Amino acid sequence: MPIVGLVMTIFMFSLTGLPPTVGFIGKFYLFAAVINAGPAFYWLAFFGAINTVVSLYYYLRVVKAMYLTGNQVML
Repeated sequence: MPIVGLVMTIFMFSLTGLPPTVGFIGKFYLFAAVINAGPAFYWLAFFGAINTVVSLYYYLRVVKAMYLTGNQVML
């Protein structure tokens, strides 16, 4: 099932908003709108960026579990 793992990896990266994926476009416009709203909303952009980094960490843990752990038999 390596194809399913690859597709799931692409979907996970899209959720984080990495630049070559579709999720980047949405996050880019969202952050641009928040920053253009004025200095009163910079805190929102900051916490949004922190949330993106945290979600990337957890999505990478799933990708790591898919590719780097051995096959485990479920009984």
